[in-house]
Amino acid sequence: MADGFLFDDMQPATARGAYGQRSTPVPEAGARPAPHSGSPTSRAAARRIAPVAGTIRGDVLAYLREQGAEGATADEIERALGRPGNTIRPRTVELRADGLIIQSDRVRPTASGRMAVVYVATPWDQEKSS
Repeated sequence: MADGFLFDDMQPATARGAYGQRSTPVPEAGARPAPHSGSPTSRAAARRIAPVAGTIRGDVLAYLREQGAEGATADEIERALGRPGNTIRPRTVELRADGLIIQSDRVRPTASGRMAVVYVATPWDQEKSS
């Protein structure tokens, strides 16, 4: 166990976008450490996701931009990008903290039938990217 982490043999996931192309990280995204609860397994997961977290943030933001005002729930983002919720949800928290996406006042049902908030790219970000 090096550096106090479990799972020292973990390798970073391949950084690929929604359609298999290499994605571009959100600017400055690499400077943010991946969130973790402090437990050994959470620290190990944060360390594993760190190399690609910015790329995944970029994928989430690009997908929400494509959706426009319709937006998407975390469940819809997960299915569209082919990534699990425990990878997507932290990225939505980070994008919200950076002011790049917002939670709309709308909700939609998830695949399991539960209601979930709809995220949209912020208008400022959409104007900036045009």
